[in-house]
Amino acid sequence: MAWKSIVTALMILAASSVGYTEPVDKATPPQSKAPPISSEASYFQGVWIGRWGGNRGEVTVTIGAMDTDGTHETGFSSGIGTAGDGTPLWPFSIAARGREDGDVYKFEYKGAYGLKREVTLKKYKDDMIKIRLEWLGPSMNSKRPAYWDTYLDRKKPLPGRHGG
Repeated sequence: MAWKSIVTALMILAASSVGYTEPVDKATPPQSKAPPISSEASYFQGVWIGRWGGNRGEVTVTIGAMDTDGTHETGFSSGIGTAGDGTPLWPFSIAARGREDGDVYKFEYKGAYGLKREVTLKKYKDDMIKIRLEWLGPSMNSKRPAYWDTYLDRKKPLPGRHGG
């Protein structure tokens, strides 16, 4: 009888670790590839890595070249961790379109249960940005803050290799 409980728990765990997100702006799907408009790179272009505070896991943001529509292809992933209240945080990755405005870069996506998330990157200093992930709309848990923030470093290329 105990093995049925274990199997059921493992099935729930496996099902809950598979997530789905979709870009908020459905008019410009993330897989569209418009040609870059300039060979001049944006400050934000590249790979940014770091960790959320506490045991919340790693975070990576990848920003491509600006397309003709003024947006950038953006990848965002967060590793496994634990929220401050002990709730497990499952890893996820999304693709979205982001837009730069001076020293700020923003993109949005819909997370679990269709709730909107906004990610803001701000230039902090050379090769470092501040990231803020904000939950928009109703809160699922009033004990959690409506945002997380931390600092990310630009990922340096390996010696002898070009790119990130």
